[in-house]
Amino acid sequence: MVKGKRIGALLIFLSFLAIGSSAAAEDKFPSQPIELLVGYSPGSMSDVIGRVIAPLMARELGGPVVVVNKPGGAGAIAAEYLAKAKPDGHTIMECSFNAMAWRPHTQHVKYTFHDFTYILSHSDYNFAFLVRKDAPWKTFQEWLDYARKNPGVKYGSPSTFSIPHIVMEWVAKHEKIKILHAPFKGDGETAAALLGKHIDVSGSAGAAIPIVEGGQLRTLLQLCGDPPDPTPAMVQRLMDVYPNFSPGLKIGVEMPMGVVGPKGMSAPVVKKLAAALKKATETEEFVKFNKQYRTSVVVWNGDLIFQNVKLASDTFGEVLNDLGFVKK
Repeated sequence: MVKGKRIGALLIFLSFLAIGSSAAAEDKFPSQPIELLVGYSPGSMSDVIGRVIAPLMARELGGPVVVVNKPGGAGAIAAEYLAKAKPDGHTIMECSFNAMAWRPHTQHVKYTFHDFTYILSHSDYNFAFLVRKDAPWKTFQEWLDYARKNPGVKYGSPSTFSIPHIVMEWVAKHEKIKILHAPFKGDGETAAALLGKHIDVSGSAGAAIPIVEGGQLRTLLQLCGDPPDPTPAMVQRLMDVYPNFSPGLKIGVEMPMGVVGPKGMSAPVVKKLAAALKKATETEEFVKFNKQYRTSVVVWNGDLIFQNVKLASDTFGEVLNDLGFVKK
């Protein structure tokens, strides 16, 4: 009986030590520079917004937050690196949550959506298909008519299995047209290829908006968000052109972007990171950024992100299988 009491007292003592250790970790965090991974090249939407939120989070956390680009594999290289990182909060990632939801369906990656800690979302995307200002197609319907008569029209996307890629392939199958896909490593490369006349249409995640505003490109079809064109009311929207657009893919189109970490992060550190990011979304700089890129602040906590990522993962399988994108 005495032995049992001693064990009980020891367990209580150890639990207090654990609580004290957790609190100490929160007080000392961050104890070194935080790496904010970006799975795409400089100039991509993830990179652009990562470089906006990094200094804003650093201001709140009291330590540097450094953007580290790890492009490749449509974000999978950075995600795999993150999944293996020490879960102390010093390695996190700015990303599209789609990377966690459907990359495991399409690629032989070394992670599932269960292998991450979802911290906070901050914005939606501004997905669109763009063309050069002198393109002969004034409407999406005109482009479709041209594509039917001219098989092999080239389009680019920020990466293989990105939202623009999958939506365009859905359109191609739905409309029975034959088009050629050119994958890049972010919006910057895709927009450059379009301006250089290497492709006819580019799928954008939003980073090319300043070029549209500058008059060099214009919007052919808006997938989500608001077009920056001088007469946005004239721009066709995905859901208007396709009222019965794939419900499963619609989830992906509307999924916001945000920050994740490795699985196993402590609750106090997650709370501190989430609070810093939430504070960042309320700053004048972030509000200005969202206005410039025609995006909206969308704040989901970790539990809500996980629920939606799981829903997306469950739903995408059927969509991707129908398009022939499920890995063999």
